[in-house]
Amino acid sequence: YPLLPFFSSMRKRALRKAAPVDEIIAQCMEAQRQIESQAGKRIDEYAQPTAHAMGEILCWMRGYKDKDLYRTGYMIGRWVYLMDGLDDFEKDVRRNEFNCFREACQTDTLTDALREEIRQTLNLTASQLWDAYQRLDIQGFEPILSNIFYRGLAEEETAVFQKKDSRRAGKTKRR
Repeated sequence: YPLLPFFSSMRKRALRKAAPVDEIIAQCMEAQRQIESQAGKRIDEYAQPTAHAMGEILCWMRGYKDKDLYRTGYMIGRWVYLMDGLDDFEKDVRRNEFNCFREACQTDTLTDALREEIRQTLNLTASQLWDAYQRLDIQGFEPILSNIFYRGLAEEETAVFQKKDSRRAGKTKRR
């Protein structure tokens, strides 16, 4: 459960401040636990509970439900879930723990083909996030949010892939 610590601490704060968020997070954690206990699902199925929770939380924070607001939150949650799976892939394999890519693709190796598939999935997710975000009427924090969504996601993706490349290069040199 890659986001369990994040959601657990968030849930404790939510209990004090916002009961509806607590319910969203509780449902997400249970749905995430259930789906991750099932072998051979698609990446989309594994990412769905976290993505849904972020969509619901974003709508709750704004005080209304809107399809573009929900979609923006959904894609944020999906992107974070997928990035966590990519970043933790080797560690999860070593520890024999759940990893969405390992499980969905039935592999313990982050091959070049799988890396490219993950990169395309992340980029598609970011593209859908940007599309929904552009339709929102954001006031106040628009420059900060735009910077995060337009530059931050790409920079984080690049950093994780570079970290993986440097680890792979180090293993190749030792052989």
